[in-house]
Amino acid sequence: MLLITYSAIPSNMKRYEKVLLALLGLALVWLAAPTRGATGLFTMLLWLLAGSYLVGGYWLFRTPPTPPASFRILGGICLAASVLGLLPAIELRAQPHDLLLPAASGVFAFVLLVYGKRNQEAAALKPLLLRTLVVFGLCAFFAYPPHYVYSLPTCTAPSEPQQRVFNS
Repeated sequence: MLLITYSAIPSNMKRYEKVLLALLGLALVWLAAPTRGATGLFTMLLWLLAGSYLVGGYWLFRTPPTPPASFRILGGICLAASVLGLLPAIELRAQPHDLLLPAASGVFAFVLLVYGKRNQEAAALKPLLLRTLVVFGLCAFFAYPPHYVYSLPTCTAPSEPQQRVFNS
């Protein structure tokens, strides 16, 4: 069983984000179990997290030392785009445009690294850079699997023609 303690989560994150990520982790574990309702809860939590990053990135990423406002806003947009591409990637139903979404956080992490090397604000960018790298790593893990994964059977509910075959 996976136990995550409150103190194990980085202290530079807001409590709202910590609770939302913990619930999202539990929903991901529940999604792996063959039960009903897990996809709906996981989708709702992903949209809530993406909306929080998109609308509230300016406030969520305001932790001491505070990065510039433009980086907090751009970070919120990039992380929201990456999180939105996570559900189709986990369900192995990603379309070609879904594969571009995780790249937003990867490009943003590269921009943060280059900007941090050229300026003295590297300490202020470190919490945002770590959060961006974690989101990019998680989203890229699911979005860019090896090709043989797509040939494995998925755990989705059967479609209507398949349902008739199974019920006969």
